[in-house]
Amino acid sequence: MSLSVESRRNNFEEALRLMVQEVGDAYFGRVFIDIGSERYANILGTTWKELKDRFLVALPFFGTAILTPYGWLEGVKLLQLQETSTFIDHMARLSAALKGLVKGREHEALTSTWQLSEMTGIDTEIILNLIESRAIQEFFGVNGAELDVNDTNRNCILVPIDYGLRPL
Repeated sequence: MSLSVESRRNNFEEALRLMVQEVGDAYFGRVFIDIGSERYANILGTTWKELKDRFLVALPFFGTAILTPYGWLEGVKLLQLQETSTFIDHMARLSAALKGLVKGREHEALTSTWQLSEMTGIDTEIILNLIESRAIQEFFGVNGAELDVNDTNRNCILVPIDYGLRPL
């Protein structure tokens, strides 16, 4: 007998919450989650498939998952982390630093996670999570910065000239 849609949804949401909690302040793209561990014992096989099919996780090795940017962001929403003072403070300080880089709106800017960390006091891994997941766009409703797609080391961040502006 199949589980109800509600039971499956609850299992799906629990998996996302558990993974975001496991990631903590680390960069989600570097945390390999052991889906066979005791922590995930109640997560159904069909849930892992659904998470993968919806591009919320990647399953790079048998028994291992990695949250995608979208998966991390959805887990943040489920945990309501965007409503915590720490999360809001990180987004506000990062956003202010990025906006300062395009002050005057004459050209886009290129920066690094290290430079932003020095400017804001925020760990580079948290900066990566916020930029790659597009959290600032999602929660502040403004144009955001993005990782340079040509930088395989994930350090360079492109700040567009319209950073921080609300889309028309």
